[in-house]
Amino acid sequence: VRSRGNLNFVCKGLILIEDHRGNVVLENSTGPTTIQSLVGDVQLTSSFGSVEMENIEGTVDLRSQNGIVLVSNIEGLCTVESKSGNFEVSELRGPLKLINIDGVAEIELTEPLEDASSVESIRGRITIRIADAADIQVKARVTRGSIRGSDRLRMVNRGAISTAEGTWGTSSSILTVTGEDATIQIMDN
Repeated sequence: VRSRGNLNFVCKGLILIEDHRGNVVLENSTGPTTIQSLVGDVQLTSSFGSVEMENIEGTVDLRSQNGIVLVSNIEGLCTVESKSGNFEVSELRGPLKLINIDGVAEIELTEPLEDASSVESIRGRITIRIADAADIQVKARVTRGSIRGSDRLRMVNRGAISTAEGTWGTSSSILTVTGEDATIQIMDN
């Protein structure tokens, strides 16, 4: 679809939206969804299908279950909740709010996030790669899990609770990472 205006629909099957100006509200099950080059906000619920979003100038609110999710080049608040799926997030220029339940997440931070951000994992695995240009301070805490990673991290293990803090660049924003029964790896990019 190459279009203007707001889109709001529910479907099953393949969805491709590109070069769109306007907001998108979409619910898709059992099929892949691709959204490219969109100026506007996206609200997407997907189950049992892959999702690929890139080049979005606006807010992204994504809920995915049992699918593979690739999100990149987002300029605005990026909220992702993934259950029992794998996802990758990169090239963000707005705050990040991420919840990972029973899945695997790869996050690459190369630019400042402009505001406080959070990543949460429940029974999942998260790898965060951070470049100095991200200018971020990371505060991590996991219960019944582990935190590993960069030499920049100051890690403390107290029984079932592990914490870590580290700074990349000038630390102009804060990323809070929490986990329960989770593995969190924070690395230099």
